[in-house]
Amino acid sequence: NWEQLKEHSKIKFVYIKATEGSDYIDPRYKENIRNARQHGFKVGSYHFLSTKSSVYTQFQNFITNAKREEQDLLPLIDVEVTGRWSSQQLRDSLKVFADLVEDYYGCKPMIYTSEKFFTKHLGRAFAEYPLFIAKYSANQPNIGYRWIMWQFSDCGVFKPAVKGNYGEVDMSRFNKGCSVNDITYTPSKHKPKSSVKDA
Repeated sequence: NWEQLKEHSKIKFVYIKATEGSDYIDPRYKENIRNARQHGFKVGSYHFLSTKSSVYTQFQNFITNAKREEQDLLPLIDVEVTGRWSSQQLRDSLKVFADLVEDYYGCKPMIYTSEKFFTKHLGRAFAEYPLFIAKYSANQPNIGYRWIMWQFSDCGVFKPAVKGNYGEVDMSRFNKGCSVNDITYTPSKHKPKSSVKDA
């Protein structure tokens, strides 16, 4: 219930799932992004990276649905599984996907993953990207590199605004010295490639 959610003054923005793999589109994505913007939230979109399909077809799926002109926040890549890929294959594939996204949107995407997953599979290869780290703990992430946001809990309760999933949602906060300005996306201020073909 977006009308009730906007009464929570500390919520400044939302990231909304757009796509997963090469063919999945969240059935409520367009509805969610429209309602979030209409109720004054800054919005961003994310793609869940799959190990079951080509990153080129996944990129096509993402940009077909996450329109540049509808984004207020950096595009986000959710990386949580290795599946059939080795760590090196995951890094190589993620880098290709991230480069395609950067070409098309004109900015480096933010990467979301857990502290353990980042340390084990990504590490230094993605240290220069904006990082959104999940660690459900009272202690902030310790990955050896600068991170912008920390998802510290999956048990935030915003009833009656959120009724599904027992009313529980993920909760995140900025790293010290960081703010929404660090994840703001303005297409006119970036230099995206003009088309998918160029990217």
